[in-house]
Amino acid sequence: MKMTFSITIYEALFLLFTIGGGIFALLQWKQKHKLERANFLNAALTKIRDDKEFASVLYAIDYGEQWYTNDFITDHLKEQQFDRVFAYFDYLCYLKDRHILSKKEFQIFEYRIVRMANSDSFMSYMFNLYHFSKRNGTRVSFCHLLMYLKKSKLLEDSFWNVNSSEYTKLLNI
Repeated sequence: MKMTFSITIYEALFLLFTIGGGIFALLQWKQKHKLERANFLNAALTKIRDDKEFASVLYAIDYGEQWYTNDFITDHLKEQQFDRVFAYFDYLCYLKDRHILSKKEFQIFEYRIVRMANSDSFMSYMFNLYHFSKRNGTRVSFCHLLMYLKKSKLLEDSFWNVNSSEYTKLLNI
């Protein structure tokens, strides 16, 4: 039994238009995806630059204010304000870790993270949170941010030692 394959001009045109339509739909989808990513990055940058709460926290870090004090622990509104900013950067680190944000896209946020890592108050706060969480057997808040700092070698080895004297200790760790 011999099979023959024949195609009419109409079938060939239909197949060609179907393939062309599929390619066009794929290109449109890719363009839409690029625009959605660009919109996300723009919204993230706008939040970091223009949100008054974010700005006040980031300026405190940029200008070396010693904000992690006993007053910080008792001022729950201030702590929540700082935690919102750190949670946002933790989320960005999560997106990078999951390869949702590319390395090139994430570079936009690296400056701010490096500035945080250069802040004594930030490092003391993270140190306290990390060791407090570890002592209580829970996962530390901002774990993705901490893991990014670790991978980027922005944490000293002493950070992981609960007995380190380099950090201000305000929590019962």
